[in-house]
Amino acid sequence: MARHWPASLYLFKKSRLIEALAGEQFNFVSGTMGSRRPTVLEFRNVQQNKHSRWYVMDKKTNKWQEHPLHEVTQIIGEAHESLGASVTDEPVYVRVESPFCVDMQIVDLPGFRDFALDKEKQQLADQIDNL
Repeated sequence: MARHWPASLYLFKKSRLIEALAGEQFNFVSGTMGSRRPTVLEFRNVQQNKHSRWYVMDKKTNKWQEHPLHEVTQIIGEAHESLGASVTDEPVYVRVESPFCVDMQIVDLPGFRDFALDKEKQQLADQIDNL
């Protein structure tokens, strides 16, 4: 028998899985409605590093810019929040280099953290489904 999980539980588990792959805790989801754009996460195992180094791709220069983790979460959160109640297929790119993570790349697609109780939230949920 198929089991259906509440959306909030699914998103909680997805976030914890991504954190496990990175080797440390962080949270890129902002607000109560969830992410609004794909987040491309590159995990690079760099044994020489004594601690994690976090980068965000600068859209203007197409170059990686290193930031402390708290700034990375703020930058990504602002990228999601800037879209308001809409979504886009334009991703934001994040890279972590750490001795604690695996070598891989994943794309975290937008998710919806609330039930679509009104028309605006239903439209957002529909846009996310269409991605």
